Parts: sequence; structure tokens; C-alpha cells
Amino acid sequence: MSERVTLGPATWDPAGQLPTDRRTLEEQMATKKPGQLPKGTWAYAYELVPQDEERLRSITGMLERENAAAQRGERVWAGRVIHKQQVTHILIVADSPAQDGEANHRLEAALAALHVGYSVTAPMTIDDEAPREPPAHPH
Repeated sequence: MSERVTLGPATWDPAGQLPTDRRTLEEQMATKKPGQLPKGTWAYAYELVPQDEERLRSITGMLERENAAAQRGERVWAGRVIHKQQVTHILIVADSPAQDGEANHRLEAALAALHVGYSVTAPMTIDDEAPREPPAHPH
């Protein structure tokens, strides 16, 4: 049985993956004007080697503060730590695919202070209103 995680308007099943019929940031950007970010709800994850819950307690607290600040600001940005045997994820759900916001910078600084290396996945749209057909590629 997999745990379901609810962050703001989105739900993510950590045992599965985001649907493969959702468009990646690159596919979304191909249809936008330069400098214009796609609208919608986006998910991406910071991936870390497995971490003890106690070691990431400060990260969990920081994410709770960032979640509350986003709600007060009427924007979508929510983060949650997901501990698994082979990897620790910090799942982010946001109203923008941009990964360079202030909350991201604070998260990355907190991870650096703990000497925790990480990688960041590409953002994927998770809106139900997003087109489900990938754009056609010319041959």
C-alpha cells in the first residue's frame, strides 16, 4: 500500500511516478513566447541519498514555514520530505516551473549547511487542465 501525499491542490503517490502523459517544462516552453513561463501547477523533487528523519528536522520545519508563507501570499508553493529506503525526496508543488525562487534558495542553503548533496528533477505539470497530448515533433 502506497502513501498518498497531499500538498495544496495536488496529490502525489510516492510509490508511483507522475503520469507520463504530462508535458515536461521543455514541451511547455516550446509553445510560449520568450520570457513567458507556463501557467499551472508543477511538481519537482530534490533527491537526496537516504537521510535520517532527525537529521532533516530543520528542513522539515523550514518547509512548514515556507508552506505557511506561500498560503499567506496566496500562491502555490508547498514542500514535503518523503523518506524512502533508497532515496529521500523533498517534493515541491508550485504554481511555476521555475526552480530559482526565494523558497528554493533557502531550501538549498539549508541543505548545504547540513552538507547534504542533492539533485533536482525536471518540473512536470500536474494540472488536470494541461493538454495531455505531447506536441508533435517534425520528422
